[in-house]
Formats: sequence, structure tokens, C-alpha cells
Amino acid sequence: MSAPRAAIAVLLALLVIAPTAAAAPSTCAVVVAELPAQPVIARRLEVRATELEGALTTAFLGLVMFASEANLDVVGPPLARYRKRGERVVVEAGLPVRAPPRALRAGLKVLTLPAGPAAVADHAGRLDALPKVTRCVRRWVAAHDRVAAGPAWERYLTNPMTTPDPAQQRAQVVVPLRR
Repeated sequence: MSAPRAAIAVLLALLVIAPTAAAAPSTCAVVVAELPAQPVIARRLEVRATELEGALTTAFLGLVMFASEANLDVVGPPLARYRKRGERVVVEAGLPVRAPPRALRAGLKVLTLPAGPAAVADHAGRLDALPKVTRCVRRWVAAHDRVAAGPAWERYLTNPMTTPDPAQQRAQVVVPLRR
């Protein structure tokens, strides 16, 4: 095969392979971090998947208002710990606090994120891609002979209302690990 024909063949192969490779990411950048136990004020939500974004926004606003009224020190970004995904979603919308409150408003609870190792992946981009990131982290956990120690959660590092450009949005996916 002549050099120009070989170059054309390589170019065609790259054009055929590249979209497939780009469409299905094969890896995600996962680090194992040692996390401290973290108290969280939370509201449990059970909603249709199509209602999740609005329900989380409403829950986070309510949690921020409660934290302010109760003089709680918020020590991190809002988070969502997923108990069930699918057509109906069961999730705990939470706000990490320095110490649990003495009293809670109806519908709120205190939960503690577990201390110990966790697989953590940073995400930049559209927040609706986070379920894919979670699946990627779970594949990483299995590939590295680790075992999840409970449900995953997402930390929302940017607020989509104040950072509407999806390219600027940031989040983390956290999967707690057994020792």
C-alpha cells in the first residue's frame, strides 16, 4: 500500500474509532481519601426522577433556612445521598454541619456520613451526568477489589443557579469503602 493510501486508511480508522471512544469513557479519575465522620441535617425525598432537580433545590433552600435559624455552622457544600435510583428516586438531601442541632424541624433528620476510606471522583460539567460518574466509580471500586460500605453521595461544589454554565459546574461523587 502506498504512503498516501496508508495515511488515508489510518485517518479513516481514527474517524471510525474516535466517536465510539469519546462516547463511552473508559476511566474516571478516582482517588481514595480518608474521610472523617460528618454530621448532616437532611430531608428524605421520594420523587419521580423528572422531579428530582426541583425537589433537591427546594430541600436545600429549606435546609439552609433551618441552619440559619438554628445558628448551625455549615461546614461544606450541599449533598445528596442516593438510596434508590430509577423512575422513582429515594434520596437524602443534606447539609453538613459542625455539630447536630438540639432540635429539628418536622421532616428533618440528622444523619452521619461514615468515617473511613472512600472512593472520590471530581466531576466538571453537567450535573445530569453524575449518575454516569457514580457508575464509573463503582466500576473502579470493583476493579480494584474494594467493597462499597454504603450508598454513594454527590457533593455539589457549585450552585447551578449562580453558575448556570454547565461547563463551569463542579461536583464530587463519593462511595464509602470497607476497610
